[in-house]
Amino acid sequence: MDIKIKNGIILKPEFVNAVQNLLQTRRMPAKTTIEVNTAIDELASHSATLKKSRKDIVLRHCVKDDAGEPKVDERGNYVFPDDAAKQECGKDLRDIENEYITVQLTESVIIYDDEEISPIELRLLGGLVEVKERS
Repeated sequence: MDIKIKNGIILKPEFVNAVQNLLQTRRMPAKTTIEVNTAIDELASHSATLKKSRKDIVLRHCVKDDAGEPKVDERGNYVFPDDAAKQECGKDLRDIENEYITVQLTESVIIYDDEEISPIELRLLGGLVEVKERS
């Protein structure tokens, strides 16, 4: 099954924490474990590419210091030459955050309805997990 995950979700630290928690707390069939780990490796690689792309976008639009690094203001925000550059940077960042990556799993990780998972974990993990009634 194809599972689509939005780039903006992959970049959230909460997503990484939810995936780590899933791996540490859930028992799953060996085949599913291998597939989930493979998917996580793909997501980690994709996340690194996204972070580099985000940095490249910021560098393309912001003011740089003498070393070629982005300038930041006293609050830690990037400095842009004008509002148009700031708006364009924001648009470019949103564009990549709104794209999806597709990972493959034969089946979702099963979580039974009487097991605990936080609402944010369930939301972030999306198609990676499936909640089922315990029979």
